[in-house]
Amino acid sequence: MRVLTMECFALLLVASFIERISILKRNILGAPFEQCFEALQNGNASTLGPVQIPYRRNETIYVLPQADRIVIVYSVCFEDKTDQAIARVFLQVLHAQSMPAIMDERLISMMLMLQEFVDTRRTVNNAPPVAFGKDPPLELRGAPGLRNSPDLVGYLSLAIFPTHVDTTEKRIKAATLVQSLRNYLHYHIKASKTYLHIRMRKRVDLLLQGSYSVVVLYFACYIRSLSNTLYSPIIPSVLNRARPEKDQSKTQKKTITGRTFARA
Repeated sequence: MRVLTMECFALLLVASFIERISILKRNILGAPFEQCFEALQNGNASTLGPVQIPYRRNETIYVLPQADRIVIVYSVCFEDKTDQAIARVFLQVLHAQSMPAIMDERLISMMLMLQEFVDTRRTVNNAPPVAFGKDPPLELRGAPGLRNSPDLVGYLSLAIFPTHVDTTEKRIKAATLVQSLRNYLHYHIKASKTYLHIRMRKRVDLLLQGSYSVVVLYFACYIRSLSNTLYSPIIPSVLNRARPEKDQSKTQKKTITGRTFARA
C-alpha cells in the first residue's frame, strides 16, 4: 500500500511538473500583463510605465497603462504576401465589429468569409474595443523603437477596462488571451489558406471534367465528320444501282425551233 501511495505521489509530481513546463511561456509573457491588470484593478495603473515585449522578429507588443484602461498594441508582420493579405482582411473584420455604423460592402464580404468569427463576436457583449490601421495609433506616437518594416501589415490595438479584470479568474484569462492573440491570428490565416486551396482544387477538378467532356464531344464530331467524308460518295452510288435506268427518248424533248433538251 505504501509503495502504491508513493507511485501515485510520484505520478502527481510528474503531472504537476509537466503542467508547469507547458505554461512556462505563458507565465513569462503574461507576467507584464498580469502586473498591469492588477494595477488597473487596484486603481494605480497610471503609475506604471509603458512596456515593450519583443514577441517575434520585427514584431513588438506594446503595453500602455492609463488611468482607466490598459491599451495593448500589436505590430503584425508577415513575410508571405498571401499571409499579409489574409491577415489584413482578418484584422479589418475585427476592427469593423467595433464600428458597425461605417461598414461597406467590402467589409461585409470580409465578414462573410470569416462568418464563424463574426458570430462568435456577436455573442460577446462585453468584448474590448478593437482598432486596426496601417499607421501607429496615437498612444505610440513618439515611442522609441518604432520602425517601418516592409513586411508590416499594420497595428492592432485593444483596450482592457477594469470590468474585464475585476476578478482573479478574469485577470488570469485575459493575460492568457492577450499574449496568445498572435497565435490565434496565425491559426485563422492557415485555416483560410486551407479553405482557399480546397476551393481552388474543386474548381480545377470541375474545369478538368468540363474539358474532358469537350474533348470527347470534339472527337465524336470529328469521327462523325470523317465517316461522312469517306462514305458519302459510296452510299449514293450504291443506292443509284437500285434505280431503274431512264429512257433517254422519254426524257429528251424538242422545242418549236427544233432544239432538244433533256428533262430531269
